[in-house]
Amino acid sequence: MTAGEGVAVRDIDIRFNGNSVNEVLEDEGFRFGVRNIEGEGLIARDPHTVDLPGDGSRWVDTRVGPRQITIEYQAQAGKSPGHDAMEEQARLEEVLQGVLFSDAPRPLRFSHQHGLFRGTLQALGKTQNHAHMHVGTMTFLCPDPFRYGDQETLEPDAEGVVNVLTNYYVEPVLTWETTEAVGSAWVAVDGRRLTIDTAVSAGQQIRVDARRMETRVGGVLNVEDVRGRYPRLRPGSVLTTNTGGTISVSYERRWL
Repeated sequence: MTAGEGVAVRDIDIRFNGNSVNEVLEDEGFRFGVRNIEGEGLIARDPHTVDLPGDGSRWVDTRVGPRQITIEYQAQAGKSPGHDAMEEQARLEEVLQGVLFSDAPRPLRFSHQHGLFRGTLQALGKTQNHAHMHVGTMTFLCPDPFRYGDQETLEPDAEGVVNVLTNYYVEPVLTWETTEAVGSAWVAVDGRRLTIDTAVSAGQQIRVDARRMETRVGGVLNVEDVRGRYPRLRPGSVLTTNTGGTISVSYERRWL
């Protein structure tokens, strides 16, 4: 399908909260196509610094703001060109509002790329309204700007290197069975250490969930004895511990 004025329309399936926008509109008598998508690609990172009078500035961290995705679409009514354009536009907007309604960020997928975003509808707008064709935009706001992929589980190599499949940090779940007793156990990623300041017996399982900021020893939640930084992994991170055993790393793939 090709739009007017030389604008190509692509058959990209848009799925929001498990529903196909294309299929819903087709069932309502509209032929739907995507003219353009903005905001679903790479997103900029904002280095955060604090000004120091007379001494330049000091780096604090890197912030990533929310993601805004705008889809320019074309919907063509399956009726004769003489039908009431305003009536069809109102019906189209009603259908779109229904399929895109959510009270919280929901999964947003595009058929031309892997993974999903989590967003909510921010705005619907129209740019052209003809008797037989409607051109408009739908804009989603993703407070969490990442595109998420599958859950992965792997083990560090012999040097402790963890090759996660991401272009940004991830908060992993680390699980390992100890092979020796220690007075306190610690795990470090790229030199940043998390210490569990309690006795750990050989054969006990230690589970560190960085996303939930929870640590369990032998299945028991430990809060008071945990100090330091919960680990964040990036491609090529090095993981070390002070107690031997088989360790596994689970994380959700994500990209900016």
